[in-house]
Order: sequence, then structure tokens, then C-alpha cells
Amino acid sequence: HQLVYDALNMIYLRTIILMNHFEWNEKAGQYSYNPNKVQIQKNKQSGYIDITIFKEDHTLGNLIASYLKKLFITDKSLTGQELLNFASYRAPHPLEEKIVITIGFKADLDLSDIFSKLGLKSSDNDINRAIQCMFIACSAYLKLINTMKTNWETLSGIKQSSYILEDNDMIR
Repeated sequence: HQLVYDALNMIYLRTIILMNHFEWNEKAGQYSYNPNKVQIQKNKQSGYIDITIFKEDHTLGNLIASYLKKLFITDKSLTGQELLNFASYRAPHPLEEKIVITIGFKADLDLSDIFSKLGLKSSDNDINRAIQCMFIACSAYLKLINTMKTNWETLSGIKQSSYILEDNDMIR
């Protein structure tokens, strides 16, 4: 029982920490991020956005990519249409602690209008848009994890993790 609760709590914390590595810079009109944790670039061959996240593994990669696909390709309830034509992740090498989230926007859409309807930062920059889509995906599964934790607390009686985190433990 404790192991399940701890796993849900750890996924939640890892996602929050990842999201906290980004900050909207109003003056520059773009996101800034910690280059020791994240690197973002436009893939020259595909035109897609590659978000490399260091010190992470398949757990977050699969969650983020799955929710990007669900929200912006399959479900379409947020935007009323497919916003992305590609969303995936990969772990380039098993001995490296990093994942690469790849996001490809549909070319023929007015993304400014869609992002405005979603209440997101207005930007003509696909990198900013990719970060915002990743945030939406993370927020969606965090909501589900919170529900799962609450249900698990009720079923198991476990209400506290078995570990104590120091500030430096999760920064990595």
C-alpha cells in the first residue's frame, strides 16, 4: 500500500519540479528555462520542437507524450481540432539519464487564435507553444494523479509518504 502511495507522490513531485524549471519572461515574450535541466531546439529536418529533459526517464516521457497525443491529436476537446500532427518521446541511450519530447504542430492552423481561446500566452514562437502544450499535458495528468492519491488514501489508509525529502534531493 505504501509503495503505491509513494510512487504516485514521486511522479507528482517530479512533474512539479520539471515545470518549475520554466519561467515566463514577460519582457522578452518567451520562456526561460534552466539549461542544466532542459534544452529546447527546433529540429532542422522535421521542423518539430525537441525538448530534451535531463535526469529523467521513461516514466515522465511516456506520461507527457501520451497526454500530448490524447489532448491535442486524439481527443480534440480542448481545441476542437487536431493541434499537433506529432507527439512522442524517446530516451536516446539507455546509459544517459535524459528524454527527448518531440512536438510537431499542424502547419495549416491559426495557432494564435487557438492559444488565445485556451487562455495561453500569445506567442508566434513554436518553442513557447510547445512548452505551453507540455504544461497542459502535465497539468492534465497531475489532476488524475491527485484523484488517484485521494482514492488510494481512502482505500489504504495511507496518508503520508515513507520518505522525507530535503530541498536538494529533488533539484538534481
